[in-house]
Amino acid sequence: MEVFLLGPLTRCRAPNSALVHHLSVESYLRNSPIFPSSSRAPATVLCALWRKVTSRCHCSLYSNRTLGSLDVPSAEVFVPPAVHRQNAGGVRPPCASTAANCAARFPGYLPTLGNQCKIKHATALGVEGHSCQKAWATAPVFQMASLFSTSRRIYTFDDDRDVEHTENGGTPQRPSDQPPLPYFVDKEPPVAFPASASFHDSHSSRLSLFYDYVAKKHSHAPPPLCPSAPRFVQPLPPPPPSPPAYNTFHDWTVRYAPFFWRDVWEFCGVCNPSNAGSPLLEIRGDNLSPGEQSINRFYAQHATSQGLPRTQFLFGAPSMRGLSCQAFVNTVFFPKGKLNFAENVVRGAGRLDRDVALVYSCEGSPSRTMTFGDLRRQVAVMMQFFRRIGLQKGDRVAAVVCNTPETVVTMLAVTGLGGIWSSCSPDFSLPVLHSRFDDLSPRLLVTSDVYRLKGRTTSCIRKAEDLCRRMASVKTLLTLPLDGAMEITFHEDIVSRVPDVFQARYSDIMNTSAATELAFPALSFNDPLFILFSSGTTGPPKRLVHRQGLLLQLVKEHQLHLDVRPGDAMLYYSTASWMMWNWLVAGLASGATLLLYEGHAMHPDPLVLWRFFDEHGGTLFGTSAKYLQDLEKMEIVPKSTFSLSRLRTLCSTGSPLYPHSFRYAAECIKRDLHLVSMSGGSDICSCFLTGNPTGEVREGLLQVEGLGMDVAVVNPFGESTVGRTGELACLQPFVSQPIQLWDDENRAKYIQTYFDKAKGGMWVQGDHCLSFGSPIKGFVILGRSDATLNPSGVRVSSSEIYQVVLGHRGVRECIAVGRIHNDAEHIVLFIVLAGTHRYTASFVAELKKMIRETLTSFHVPKHIFMVGEIPKTKNGKLMEKELKNFVNGLPATNLASAQNPDVFREYERFVHKPRLHPRTPSPHAWRSEYEEEHGFPPPTDSMDY
Repeated sequence: MEVFLLGPLTRCRAPNSALVHHLSVESYLRNSPIFPSSSRAPATVLCALWRKVTSRCHCSLYSNRTLGSLDVPSAEVFVPPAVHRQNAGGVRPPCASTAANCAARFPGYLPTLGNQCKIKHATALGVEGHSCQKAWATAPVFQMASLFSTSRRIYTFDDDRDVEHTENGGTPQRPSDQPPLPYFVDKEPPVAFPASASFHDSHSSRLSLFYDYVAKKHSHAPPPLCPSAPRFVQPLPPPPPSPPAYNTFHDWTVRYAPFFWRDVWEFCGVCNPSNAGSPLLEIRGDNLSPGEQSINRFYAQHATSQGLPRTQFLFGAPSMRGLSCQAFVNTVFFPKGKLNFAENVVRGAGRLDRDVALVYSCEGSPSRTMTFGDLRRQVAVMMQFFRRIGLQKGDRVAAVVCNTPETVVTMLAVTGLGGIWSSCSPDFSLPVLHSRFDDLSPRLLVTSDVYRLKGRTTSCIRKAEDLCRRMASVKTLLTLPLDGAMEITFHEDIVSRVPDVFQARYSDIMNTSAATELAFPALSFNDPLFILFSSGTTGPPKRLVHRQGLLLQLVKEHQLHLDVRPGDAMLYYSTASWMMWNWLVAGLASGATLLLYEGHAMHPDPLVLWRFFDEHGGTLFGTSAKYLQDLEKMEIVPKSTFSLSRLRTLCSTGSPLYPHSFRYAAECIKRDLHLVSMSGGSDICSCFLTGNPTGEVREGLLQVEGLGMDVAVVNPFGESTVGRTGELACLQPFVSQPIQLWDDENRAKYIQTYFDKAKGGMWVQGDHCLSFGSPIKGFVILGRSDATLNPSGVRVSSSEIYQVVLGHRGVRECIAVGRIHNDAEHIVLFIVLAGTHRYTASFVAELKKMIRETLTSFHVPKHIFMVGEIPKTKNGKLMEKELKNFVNGLPATNLASAQNPDVFREYERFVHKPRLHPRTPSPHAWRSEYEEEHGFPPPTDSMDY
């Protein structure tokens, strides 16, 4: 069954078996969609032209179109009674233009006059409106049951909610196949941190102040109406709903996304709000559909203030949902806007030169600081140097660097001139660095002279020079110090082995260059800024090109979702190869001080990060879920050692944060805290799901969708679902979507990677997710959708297994994959033991019992094996897909992205190899049973159960 939803109405709950298409009214009337042929299943078209108005009437027009065995297109148009305050039973005829269009397009259309209904089936479809009487509005609805023969469910539409009825008017029961909630999520997860736990007055939060700003601005703004527009037409955008509530405000930011992003530009202190330009949005391309063309016309006309056609005002700003995949990726915000990322970061929201911008610490070295004045001076000097060597807008700069102030300065100088920055951490191997950077054809290579990890110092100079020899495009090699002492110690290494490459040292540039005026060129909002690499958990890392306008998304997340204010101090433990480093540097644009730590998070002791954070008055502590789990297992209690008096926000990302970690944070870190579990990725260099500083935090749940992000959980048909598992998706374009993948000019690979044509024009993130509805509201990330296990045909989340197994004190790390045997998949679990625990039959039986009793029998692994190391990417993410391919004998093309590429050698003995010849009888029965069950003989040096 295909259902076409026309118009701004998007809250229809369609049957699960339906393929839903969202189209604009104008595109349907002027250029109707492709008519299904007689050989295809019947299609139903619901045309909803309506708008709740404040004073005169509530008009509705529904047209139902059934196409099946008919030889020519035919239509049945239902015109419901319009709602008058004085006469609720009257029928308001459609306007002349609408009637003419309908009559031209639909042979079955007959306009109605007064109470005379000449429509086929003589059915008046009532819609409960803002001011109508319920008595007549609900009864006729169920007469449409015969038109939905495939589903036998009737759908009524309301401006504020969607209602589903059965034929007798009751509420349908939940299907019997409703999957259970993940075991670690209660039906009503308890509150871990109450609303506004991190500050006394919720109205003082940046989010609350932003709401007040937007409400005041749009309540007093004169409506941009043409002279002939009726009085009751509302301005665009209208003020956000009142009283303030996050869910309704989020809906407003999605409905009027371009206006919302302009408001973020103004409120968050981004330089020169007038540079936003006009129009606010544009869909680029030659083969746009009529609906996509109408979106362009709307924003073009709104920008010129020449007045908008009456119909476009009546139906509000056109919906951005339902675009084609090509239109989605070609949508740009502020196409004529001017914004320089580095200029805003260096400006620091107006912080004074004497204010501290960066505090840096490295393993075994004392901390040092850099003021905003020093930052501005050094950025100006580096920009002067780059101009001197000929660095131009659009040139790529590859960086193999540590998380130091000098790295921040260099990145800001490169991007401030319009260069494109791409970085990796120095522990990457030479082949991996070459594979990532070579196709970028970088003009400049930046490297740290050394890096230090777990007390060991390693030189980077030879690796950098070897990399220069492999990349002919590199003309300059710039060396940055880890600290002053190390640069002097290793200066002999800088003897050039690449004579065609000019080599320079950061300290020499700073010591020999005179101070210069800090001036930034005007860059386009959509000019390239970063090239980021995906983590490589699902295949070779993708090279994602992000734009200068990414800054709007980042300042929104910092200020509105995490309540970052001038004078705050942010620490996010990250390397320069993870998107969280780029995310963190943007915190300077909100006036925060950055706390940079280089080294291992647990060396020389597990409290090293907390010590550094507390000494410098940190307010936001960011880390990975794995780090918090490790602290919990080691029974570390930071609050017993440090005051953490300024700590307001604790952030976690990279993997799901389980309920027990929420309890650990409340009990061992701080109770008056805003704990934010975030979900996003390098793909968007930001978050889809994030925090609400004025709302309560429940155990195991990610709080909210990001403002301006039309996020939903969708089923395999692309339909939004609540209370059921699905895939995380974004239904309309957003400001931080990448420009393209590198070397993918026509964006074909881009669309193939992030869009599923079966689901329509929506961004599919690849995360298996569950959303909670009111009144709980929240999300649970269950893991990567492509890593879902499927034993006995039952979908199982690996995340659920990890939650149970990692709760055992004897397990430090684990990974679960599906292995195919006799055309059936079964679960294999690999574990790394903790402490002095031993791998025995009783230990394995204990783990299996825990999983069976906590989850279901389907979650119990068929085999549990002990290994020495788990395959993880450089960013610490589990390589589930690669390991699954490896143990199933399939090509594993991304082994080089592992922290230790040799780790897969340990798993060679677990690769299933189908037996081609009959098994040789063995004198040992247990060995025969083992080989029959596992598909390979038992190892001689260990026991596996």
